[in-house]
Formats: sequence, structure tokens, C-alpha cells
Amino acid sequence: MVKYSVNLDLRVSGWTLLPLLPATTCLPGRKLMRRAIISGWVALFFAAAISQAYVAAPYSLGQVIKESTHIALVEVTRVDKQKNLIVYKKIKDIKGSHPGEQIKHNIGKNGFHAREWQNVMAWAEVGKKAVFFHNQAASETCMGSYWYQCHPQGDWKTATTWWAMSHAEPFLLRTYCGDAEKLAAACTAILENQEVIVSCMQDCDKDLLHERKAKMQFMRASLKRANYDAKRDFVSFATGEEAGQDVPDFKATADADPAKTNGGKPSAKQDDKYPKGLTVDKTKGTVTIDCAVAPRKLPNLERIYPIEVVACYPHPKGQKAHETVVTIPTDLKPTHMHKALEECGLKAGKPAKREGEKAQGPEVKLFLEFTGTDGKVKKLPFEQILVNIKTGQPIPALKWHFTGSAMKNPDPEKDDQVYGADLTGTLITILPVTDDTVLQSHLLLNDKAETKMEIAKNLLPKEGTAVKLIIETK
Repeated sequence: MVKYSVNLDLRVSGWTLLPLLPATTCLPGRKLMRRAIISGWVALFFAAAISQAYVAAPYSLGQVIKESTHIALVEVTRVDKQKNLIVYKKIKDIKGSHPGEQIKHNIGKNGFHAREWQNVMAWAEVGKKAVFFHNQAASETCMGSYWYQCHPQGDWKTATTWWAMSHAEPFLLRTYCGDAEKLAAACTAILENQEVIVSCMQDCDKDLLHERKAKMQFMRASLKRANYDAKRDFVSFATGEEAGQDVPDFKATADADPAKTNGGKPSAKQDDKYPKGLTVDKTKGTVTIDCAVAPRKLPNLERIYPIEVVACYPHPKGQKAHETVVTIPTDLKPTHMHKALEECGLKAGKPAKREGEKAQGPEVKLFLEFTGTDGKVKKLPFEQILVNIKTGQPIPALKWHFTGSAMKNPDPEKDDQVYGADLTGTLITILPVTDDTVLQSHLLLNDKAETKMEIAKNLLPKEGTAVKLIIETK
């Protein structure tokens, strides 16, 4: 790392170190011009484990830093506009020490809308800098005036592993929007227990955030200001030319069809033997999987996320472990369940992922079997286990479809295809936030805002208790 001392004259469009000031100290003018002296080590910004769905809840920069195990300032060294690949080199570690000097992102044509991957690739040029935040299972990359989420397609510590983009994160523009190097410096100062002022977009209509047309503002940020509080932390709005100077208008290519998913059959290379804990009864048409009640809060995250998944691998291998009902053993691959359902006479359809898309495939029934507090064995459908967070009432009946998973290419420079759900460890999703799954419900992505779910209180046994997931095909 390089020691530095600079004298900055920063305006509202960037960020400003905010020393502790006497109560009588006034900020000069609405444009908030302030002189700051910075001495320390150059460091860099944010990484958090967030699901493969938009981060809808507002996040403060302090919270993003807290939830990240690693933060690094990175620079683009190679771009492949045909395959939509970006290769970064690590300039500096800001938090933690990311192994190796190269970080590879497979952008593809991913996202819930074509503009998402197009915006990323339109920005990507050799020499551009970004801040890379991750928690080993998921990452958030800030290009300055745009964010996107990725997941490692293999061991995150290995330099050959590609991080595959899942979608953009336009709502994180409420956390920061401006110059990436200024963000890195702000993160460094925050980790030194300083308070800073950062540029960001106003929490407002979500469409304005998607289009990056929300009003620019300045907010205070520090580790002490972990929860997002716009009223408490607001400093001023940007005005005149300063209001948009850090928000370049990326020229994206014409709207293309969303990336096509493939609910095809698993690779022939997969193991034919079922692991312990998976039972197939072809006569009854059932597949039973031994599971465990999942923890509702992970130790690396500060908040509890709504339920969006029924079953996946536990943390840290499971990318959806923070929002699942149960976890499955890591030696049980989603391809095993796919084959078990085929053995019961079913043929996979096609998973949904984007707005308006519906899960396709034969309908099955889904139950959870467990011993209740009264000592009696219960077998309940998931609509009796989950409740609407707003109302506390049970959710409407769900229809489940055997979609099969999309096939993914963990290394885009090779032709190998693998069953996507095996990479993420996701078995069953309620909302179509990912196509890397074996089963999906009938709900649409558009239903997400109105169907935030939680497990009914005092219904399931304590976390870690063994339960059984039963899929009925007849």
C-alpha cells in the first residue's frame, strides 16, 4: 500500500471527510464545499452477502462495510465485448486480504432486464476502476454510478474462478453514487473510525433508481451510522451542474432478448448414486430429503432477510442460506434430486428468472415433515408454514413446478457446461430470483414486493433440528 497525504477541495458531487465539528460550525452554502486533509493508507470499499434479488432495503455505507469480509479497489485490465467478460487486477485491499491479484467477472447477458448487463459492458474499458465488496459467497461491485452482484462459480480463493453476474443493484445507488476512487477513500476513512460525507441518490421511486435518474444528495456515513436513516444523515441536495456530473450516461446497445435459460438434463458426468439422506419411492411417486431447520440470521449479516427459498446448502456454501426455510447436506447435489424426479416419471420444464416469466414444468406437491412441540409428527404444505410479513396471515396456496436448473458455464473461456444449481446449492425457490434451482413456485418476480414472507412463529422446531422435505409427484 502507498502512504499518501493530499489536500482536497471537494464539492457535493464527491465525498468530503467530516471532522467532528462544534455545534456552532456552519457549512458554507448549499453546495457544501469543504477542505479536507487526508493522511493514511489508501484502501478500498464494500462486500456483502446478499441474495440473487435486488437489495430493496436501503443500506448505509457503514452497514455495507460492516457486512463485507473483503473490500478492494480494482482496475479493468481486459474486456471481451463478445463474451461479455471483465478481468480486473487488484490495486489495493481496503478490508481483509483478497487472495491473488486477478478477479474475473462473467457478465454474460444476466440480470432481470437487458439494460443491466448492457450498462455494465458499456462502462467496461481498460483502466476503469471499481470497488469490489464480497463476503466469500456473494459480491457487490460499485463502478461508481452503477452496482452489480456476482457469485463465485467455484472456490472464491482460487484465481481461476470466475464470478458470474446475477443482476444489477440499482437500489445500492442510495448507498453511493459517484467516483469509485472517492468511494475507496471514503471506505478507508470509515474503517479508521472517521465520519465522511458521500454522494448518493435519494431514496425514491424505484423506477428512477433503475434508470439512474433519481435526485443526487449528500449524506453522512460512518461505522456508527450503520442503519439507513435519510432524515438523520442528510446533508444537502446537489444543485445545478453538480447534480449529475458523477452519473455518466452510458450508451447501451439496443434492447436485446434476456439471456435464455436452459432447463435441460443434468450433465452425464454426474454421479448416478444417490447420497445418504435422499429416498425415492417410485410406487408412491415421492422423493424425500433429510434436511435441517435453517438459522434465520447468519453471523456475518446484521439483519434477517425475508424468506425466498425453501431449501439450499447451508452458509457459506449456499448462496441463499440467509433466506431459506431448511438446509440440505452439501454432499446432496441438486442434480441428485433432478434425477430422482425423472425416475418418478417427470420431465423438467424451464425455470423463470425475469419479470413476467413463469415457471414451466410438471406440477408437484411440497411438504415439510417434523415432530412438533407436542411430540406429534406433522406434515404441512409450505403455505401453512409461511406467513405474510405485513399481515402475519398465512400465504395463499402455492403451486410448485419441476423446472430443472439452467446450465451454466463456470469458466466462460471453456466450453464445459454444468448444472447451475450445483454451483449455487439452491434446491427450491419460492420467487424466481434465480434460474439455478430444481423447483420453483408459480409466483412471478413482480409478486416479490407484495409477498415478503417469514416462518410462522413457534411452528417449527429449533434451528438445526432434523426434518424431512417431501416431494409428491402423483
